[in-house]
Amino acid sequence: MALSAVNEFFDAFIVLKKAAEDWTAHQLSPSPLVDAVWHTVLLDTVAYAELCGKNFIHHRPSGANEHEKYAREARYKRTIELYKKTFGRDPDPRIWRGEGEEDEEVEEVEEDEEDEEDEEDEDDEPSSSSSEEVAVVATTDRKRSLPASAATAAQPPRSRAARK
Repeated sequence: MALSAVNEFFDAFIVLKKAAEDWTAHQLSPSPLVDAVWHTVLLDTVAYAELCGKNFIHHRPSGANEHEKYAREARYKRTIELYKKTFGRDPDPRIWRGEGEEDEEVEEVEEDEEDEEDEEDEDDEPSSSSSEEVAVVATTDRKRSLPASAATAAQPPRSRAARK
């Protein structure tokens, strides 16, 4: 599976968050892979603010207690239902999966990427060995599609002496 597909599903998740007006993370939850991309996108705060628009979409890390687990599962089910209603199809199970399926699904994504690499030149996108690496590469691809102001926002500011 191409990393652009992971970005596509992240973008779809943001569309759903905006449609549900879920600014405080109490209605919808992403899949583990989409969440990994989200964590990485959050690091470029200027680009993330532009992505959110007028209403900032807050990210709330999930807790480890049982109550939070059940609440997260309920939010995830609502996300899948809203995805089907909004886009008229089931989400890709390799990216959108339930709790406890992460390891198996990440392995399937890795195998798909290895198969794609065998068909392409060695100079193409590197395969990923974990969902964290997928997120980093996916964010790198995302920056290329951001407006120039957002893509350059991550550069350190010039010193006052350099501005004069």
